Amino acid sequence: MEGSAPTDIASLASSVDFSAVGLGILAIAGTVITLYVTWKGAQFVIRQVRGA
Repeated sequence: MEGSAPTDIASLASSVDFSAVGLGILAIAGTVITLYVTWKGAQFVIRQVRGA
């Protein structure tokens, strides 16, 4: 079996687009924050209705 050529880390690192990764992470974080705020808002409304 023949050996393959060594991989150049610099060429691998330069080919990755980190802006797309960052945008994906921000989108997921925004979704989680939106769900959390919605959940807390619903709990607040339910407490107000029960207390009235």
